[in-house]
Amino acid sequence: MTTQEFDQAVIEGTIILEGWARLDRTGFYREFSDCLSHEFNYAVPTHRADTGRILDAVSQRSLKERDCLLSALVVKKKDRRPSKGFFTLAEHSRFLPANYNADTLVLDEQAKVYRSYSE
Repeated sequence: MTTQEFDQAVIEGTIILEGWARLDRTGFYREFSDCLSHEFNYAVPTHRADTGRILDAVSQRSLKERDCLLSALVVKKKDRRPSKGFFTLAEHSRFLPANYNADTLVLDEQAKVYRSYSE
């Protein structure tokens, strides 16, 4: 993925997740990446990593602008929770107690996103 493609994907990803936030919904990783104009193949590990980088950049931006992590809306089918990258970002960008509950964190962050984008 070139820098230009990445930058475009971050813009698109932001628009997609802001739309999901206004609808109070979540979506799966594949659903998110399928909405981007860049073609992704989840069998290719670098494509999965690119999706993570895009979501990280989208959330860095939403954190600065709205004090919430938009990537909380993108979840795995298996457990309906975001991947490890979301938790790493949350740990680095917020004070989290050492024994935080992952499910509570996700639900709280999703609620924060929905409130922020309902205004």
